[in-house]
Amino acid sequence: MISCNLKYSFTWVAYCLLFGFSEGHAAESPNYEDHIGPILTKYCAGCHNADDLEGELALDSFTSLMQGGDTGPIVTPGNASSSRILGVLRGTLEPAMPPEDEAAPTTEEIALLEAWIESGAKGPAGKGHRRHELNTPHLPPVEGSAAITCLAFSPHGNSLAIGRFGKVEFVSIEDTRLLEPVLPHKGKVQSVRYSADGQFVITASGITGLYGEAKIWNADDGTLHATLPTDSEGHQDILYAAVPSPDGRLLATAGYDRAILLWDIESKRLVRKFGGHHGAIYDLSFSPDGTLLASASADATVKVWHVESGIRLDTRSEPLKEQYTTAISPNGKFLVAGGEDSRIRVWQLISTDQPKNNPILFTRFAHEGALQLLRFSEDGRLLVTAGADGNVKLWETENFQQIHSWPEQPAPVQALSISSVRGLVAVGRMDGSLERYPLPKDLHAKNKLDNKRPPSAPGWVSTGVSSQLIEIEPNDSPEQAQVIQLPVHVKGLIHSPAADNGLDADLFRFASQADQQWIFEVVAARKESKLDSHLEILDSEGHPIPRVVLQATYESYFTFRGKNSNQTGDYRLHNWEDLRLNQYLYCNGEVVRFYHYPRGPDSGFNVYPDFDKRHAYFGTTPLTHPLNETCYVVEPNSPGTSIVANGLPTFTINYENDDDSLRRHGDDSYLSFITPADGEYLVRVADVRGSGRSDFSYELVVRPPQPDFGIVSIAQEKGQVMAATGMKFGVTIKRDDGFDGPIAIQFEGLPAGFKATSPLIVQAGQLRAYGTIFAESDAVAPTEEIASQTRLIAVAQMDGREIRKWPYDFGKLTLKPAGELQVELAPHQDNPPQKDGLPVIEITAGTTTTFIVRAIRNGYTGRVSFGDQDSAYNAPHGVYVDNIGLKGMQLQEDETQRIAFLTAEPWVEPQDRMIFVEAEEAGRPASKPVWLRVLRPDRAVQAAIETP
Repeated sequence: MISCNLKYSFTWVAYCLLFGFSEGHAAESPNYEDHIGPILTKYCAGCHNADDLEGELALDSFTSLMQGGDTGPIVTPGNASSSRILGVLRGTLEPAMPPEDEAAPTTEEIALLEAWIESGAKGPAGKGHRRHELNTPHLPPVEGSAAITCLAFSPHGNSLAIGRFGKVEFVSIEDTRLLEPVLPHKGKVQSVRYSADGQFVITASGITGLYGEAKIWNADDGTLHATLPTDSEGHQDILYAAVPSPDGRLLATAGYDRAILLWDIESKRLVRKFGGHHGAIYDLSFSPDGTLLASASADATVKVWHVESGIRLDTRSEPLKEQYTTAISPNGKFLVAGGEDSRIRVWQLISTDQPKNNPILFTRFAHEGALQLLRFSEDGRLLVTAGADGNVKLWETENFQQIHSWPEQPAPVQALSISSVRGLVAVGRMDGSLERYPLPKDLHAKNKLDNKRPPSAPGWVSTGVSSQLIEIEPNDSPEQAQVIQLPVHVKGLIHSPAADNGLDADLFRFASQADQQWIFEVVAARKESKLDSHLEILDSEGHPIPRVVLQATYESYFTFRGKNSNQTGDYRLHNWEDLRLNQYLYCNGEVVRFYHYPRGPDSGFNVYPDFDKRHAYFGTTPLTHPLNETCYVVEPNSPGTSIVANGLPTFTINYENDDDSLRRHGDDSYLSFITPADGEYLVRVADVRGSGRSDFSYELVVRPPQPDFGIVSIAQEKGQVMAATGMKFGVTIKRDDGFDGPIAIQFEGLPAGFKATSPLIVQAGQLRAYGTIFAESDAVAPTEEIASQTRLIAVAQMDGREIRKWPYDFGKLTLKPAGELQVELAPHQDNPPQKDGLPVIEITAGTTTTFIVRAIRNGYTGRVSFGDQDSAYNAPHGVYVDNIGLKGMQLQEDETQRIAFLTAEPWVEPQDRMIFVEAEEAGRPASKPVWLRVLRPDRAVQAAIETP
């Protein structure tokens, strides 16, 4: 038998003969990096790798090779005959490898592997976990500039780092001349960043399918400071991001292998690994204080991590597709991301120290292709984005509105950077070209429609006595229009025997001054006329006059079922999680507004006014909408506003109306018209069906606005209040001619021992409010006379004056004995604040808090139901009970209390309001009220939130 030493000698001699070495070149024995790694990659690593552990065996790195697989070690250093890997490659051990249909190592390559094992199977020096290079042929480069893959302005704005395949270059901002040095790399440079102090340049690169690495360079002379990883376990695929922390101590890296690694730059050691993404990670961003890290992934999520502990604080799953880019704003208050679904999403960043849901503030349709890159300016006032549609866009960050664009880029944009110090945006393209764009001088958002002009604004109210006229035919064309002087009351008929088929349209010409406001309304259906009126304001030549221009910012469609023209509830829309309360929704000519969120998978949005027939906006008319009809979230702009195109349509709404948008007058039309300029105008009255008959009479009333309000109805449970218990009541109001302010409902004549929510405030823009009348435990039943003396007074401020409307009869109040169930509402904290002897629940706008509901069971043993998201009655609009499920807030038969959640939208104004709950069983007892106090969010957050 040949000894092991003699056998090794024969193997080594064969290796030297095959590869041209003499025995004097023993120092040049085969090594892993240059010889063994390429063989394993070529024949084995396709099936045996860290991502595809066939046989629990990975052969794509030295460490995993030496660990072996489910049969144990496959390499015995110094003993080739005991190494299983040689047996399976030669077919002497089962299973023979590679499989029959796959290419197999040559005899020479197996001899090389055997010689390496006999020489001790040494790994790559200093690169214990590094994968080897690809074994690919060298191809001559194509003439022309290499694609620009990443860009970064230096912190002081004096130079620009440019990443390409195999290198990073620097150019002077002053004259664009190339600066020294050039930083060499082996693969594509996917990311380049400066440290906050400008001392280092950090790059991310690697070899696809093999490894990823980050390099830290000294910015002044281009010397290599560090390469990560070193001896530690690193990335198993190319890196897309390498981002330094603001203090320069840490480096976060991520890439195709779905791992986020955190490194200590000084010691070059791995500090922490963040795991949780299920797709490639394309971008990272630190918060300005370095405590948080955000990541954007191909798994269609954006995650927020606590850097020190490694805890995942939040996962935002609103995106529909891969997320390519993310950033935390320089003030640390907002998280922004974008990706394949073409949208910018902005979340309020509140998960700063413990897991929380970061509420979404804005969703903007940004590009007609994937949103590939977004970057904040250093001062945080601007955001720049690049998309696959060939556009680069600039956004202000007060409301995240688009303010400028550089469209039709000559080649796809792959790199982007912005410097507010230099006032420049740098764009790098796939064709290797670099462009620098100066920031526009006017950085303000476009002129939004002013929906809050008070009725007392100068020029709005006209004086004069209304004249009485009779319509005179013919008046069917602008040339024939009957001249009228405003204000006016015209009696007419849509029927002209001289017109073809009796069809008719009546036109009237009037003069008005700029900014005067007039109310145009048709009285027909209210007087049993058969006319279904259509009202339109035209210019002097008969052309439509734009009232508002709606820019679409988000596209969706109706799911589950369509809508009739009256419904206010169950608006089920595709990807509704991106949509917010008070946003306008345009649907085939109708505009509605979101009032309440869906409360689960089997529900939809409610729209204004959240009861009775739905309202429309900007003079549009409620319509029927079929399943799958496209609809758009829109934002209103004044006519003539310069709107930057975003790839979604715009809709011009003219001054016209079919049925009154607020549903007060049935089929009759109503328009509020603000005169755009001094001049003559036309008003046109017609039948919406294009018909005309002898019974189509009407009255056209043109008058100044007469803002007004009043109580329409009072709802109460027969006035029966149980002792030591509350009774819910509701007040519905009407608003006329644009009055939109708050209304206080005051009580007068309450019996002794009874207390009410007084004043009960009907919020600005709302039509309904709920309060409670509570009977103390020692209350005495009122006499018949006293029981009927309770009145309501409605109070509001108009034109600087207090207007009181009264009295409204509340109805008879009676006292009943205490029932078998009482309910309570309480703060979820010890020693809560107090106000007027009642506890206070505090909530900051934009956050969620908890509270407690209790049942005091005096014989009642059944389930207690409190309702759904409205169950905290009298909470401000935008504050709602959250996480209630499909059956609402309930106590089961064996429960006496539960913790519930209350959420406040970020735009809810600071205020105190009394809130209460009501049980739906056992006579509907209501709780004694408590105070809800809405607190202002952080000032930086508040400044960036547009109050809808």
